[in-house]
Amino acid sequence: MLVWSEGLIIDAKGNFTGELFTQMHSALNRKKSGDIFEELLKNNYICGQSLIYKRENLKNVRRDEHLKYLSDYKFLVDLAKEYKFYFIPEPLAMYRIHGRNTILSDRIGWKKDDIRIRNYFLQEYGDEISYKIKGRIFLNISKSYSYIGEKEKAKQNIYQAMKCNPFYWANLFTLIIILPNRNGIIYNFLNLIYQYYRKVKKWYTNLKIFYKK
Repeated sequence: MLVWSEGLIIDAKGNFTGELFTQMHSALNRKKSGDIFEELLKNNYICGQSLIYKRENLKNVRRDEHLKYLSDYKFLVDLAKEYKFYFIPEPLAMYRIHGRNTILSDRIGWKKDDIRIRNYFLQEYGDEISYKIKGRIFLNISKSYSYIGEKEKAKQNIYQAMKCNPFYWANLFTLIIILPNRNGIIYNFLNLIYQYYRKVKKWYTNLKIFYKK
């Protein structure tokens, strides 16, 4: 069993931004305790600063020194494959957001690491995970390839994502983005819907937090 907690987001001056760690990662309603292996394969929402475990009990799970930015994420997924997690909802750690954060300062390097670890997930655990989760992994790989400008590899992976999970709406949206004619009517329409969806989702999340208080 590994234990982790909610975290407070603070700015460069140490002031609380008003967000929680899981809120920032759109994970307020995600599964946080028990077997969270497949849930973590979608994306990382664990506040690493709060994680508590005994190193001697981790068998052969180790951090990957070849990853420059996302070794923590790979480490957490490997741990989740072997162990259950227990979540403490009380914020017991803080996470600082500033200009030197990796995802802000070197997005290209971060995306390349993202491609490496998600390909690792497919190679290491592909036979043990659902097609739905495989589809999400291929989708994320496609997005990262698209971001760094490798459109052909982005298309190859979005096609794989659609084979695994053909009814997931984000696959179609991503496909439209990486195909030519990005200024077309279909792209603009889908982009408008997506931006509206994100605003509604953020509003709904903030509303739930307000009423919980």
